[in-house]
Amino acid sequence: MLENINLNGAQVSAELHGFMYQGVYGYSGIYNFDNNCEAVIQSNNEIQLKSGLIVNKGRFLRIKGTESVMIQNGSSGVNRTDLIVARFTTDGINENHTLEVIKGTSESVPSYTNGDIYNGATTCELPLYAVHLTGTKVDTVTQVCDTVYSDYQNITYNLSNENQVINGNFAINQRGKTTYNNDTWTNAYTVDRWMSEKSKVDVNSNGTVTITSLSTNGSSVWFKQLLEDTIEGACTLSCEATSVTGDVYLFSQAKGIKVKQGINKITLSDLKQASFELKQGASITLKWVKLEQGSIATPFVAPNLAEELMRCKRYFQTCINEFNFMGSSATFSYATFFSEMRIKPTIKTIENYKNNVNSYQPVVFNIFNRYYIDTSINSVSGAFVLLKLKFELDAEIY
Repeated sequence: MLENINLNGAQVSAELHGFMYQGVYGYSGIYNFDNNCEAVIQSNNEIQLKSGLIVNKGRFLRIKGTESVMIQNGSSGVNRTDLIVARFTTDGINENHTLEVIKGTSESVPSYTNGDIYNGATTCELPLYAVHLTGTKVDTVTQVCDTVYSDYQNITYNLSNENQVINGNFAINQRGKTTYNNDTWTNAYTVDRWMSEKSKVDVNSNGTVTITSLSTNGSSVWFKQLLEDTIEGACTLSCEATSVTGDVYLFSQAKGIKVKQGINKITLSDLKQASFELKQGASITLKWVKLEQGSIATPFVAPNLAEELMRCKRYFQTCINEFNFMGSSATFSYATFFSEMRIKPTIKTIENYKNNVNSYQPVVFNIFNRYYIDTSINSVSGAFVLLKLKFELDAEIY
């Protein structure tokens, strides 16, 4: 059956308008407009949504001023997740669009109804926010729906600015550990370019990293990346956190924001580091971090792995050398060149295997503005010599 929408004499209904909007835009979520329907915790029983515009399968819902939804009391010792939804209902004639709360029974997100309202369904619920309760306390509220942008915003935001952070998605891990346990107050490097103090950093199989504070005296700990040069003027620091426990701040507590599950962003100025401040007992799992010039947070784009590895090697790299020869009374020297580095690196030698070697000494030299390792080996004369060494070259910023 054909149905005319915008011809003379056609009867245009709300259903047809919604159907048309869904076909034209195809999005459901909160528009990046006005106050973005921002959720604010008023108490352990009230969440306030600021003004903004919601679209639910072509049906629009506007919040003028503010609108509050009520959260049922939590229970001591029980963690719970509730959902704030935009609920559209219809009986084919009468239609209604409201904000409702679906009470959960555990930490898992409760089920909701995602009906096809253009093919007979009477209810369609769009999840807007997840409300996380720890016992009786509303701990965090996280946006779970898409942010809908105008065509102009889509063009602007989808042009991703260069990430000033190296290894922003933690894919490069030349030191090779799956857990970095630093129980001191001295900064130590973990995955490439990221340092931590008094904390444990776990490299997860899904590509995320989890940072856990080991502080026991009430002091904050830090997970950060130091830059060579200051980013002058306005710059935006953003991240995606897949989980947060306790108090974690993006950049710092003094100048930043408290991190929530999901995407977080803040605009500051004249930055020379990307950092997270974790309070005692806190932990955070990060998917990516981005620092860019300007006041707009553009999408994170995973870097080319080969190119990012070369950027990381300016600060740290490893190489393994195996020496095989017939020993003599003379001392032999062997040169090993490696990738360009930021400054003359310090060298750490790890001995893998040694046979018929009296002594050896690796030293870093510079020739024609390129660094190399010269390894002097004193061996047993007339014997077959085997020496396998791993070199760690460190030109990091401390």
